[in-house]
Amino acid sequence: MLPDPMTINYFGDKVFARQGTSNPEVLGRFLYAPDNIELTVRQNKTAARFRREMRFTVPKIVEDPISGVSKEVSASCILAFDEPRFGFSDADLLNLWSGLLGFTNPSDGEKLKRVIAGEN
Repeated sequence: MLPDPMTINYFGDKVFARQGTSNPEVLGRFLYAPDNIELTVRQNKTAARFRREMRFTVPKIVEDPISGVSKEVSASCILAFDEPRFGFSDADLLNLWSGLLGFTNPSDGEKLKRVIAGEN
């Protein structure tokens, strides 16, 4: 089980407290209550595959440019590992992530900025 609370740097360090869930072996939910920012960690298993997902979701209240009415919207950043039940070690998955992290190198971010801008 992940530690509680968890600190995440998002415009400065924010402390996220674990929230109760009906199935803590499958879902961990952490909340930064002042801004309703959420981190969820899921572990899904099927007969053939594992899917491990981390989702970081940030809500905002913004004005709809068409109607002029304020509404809540959100954006998420998702990291997911989808793997067969056998054949890949934890080290293999860490290397997989390292390869993608190299592509999205946060020190310069040029490729990631291009993806966010809509290139493929």
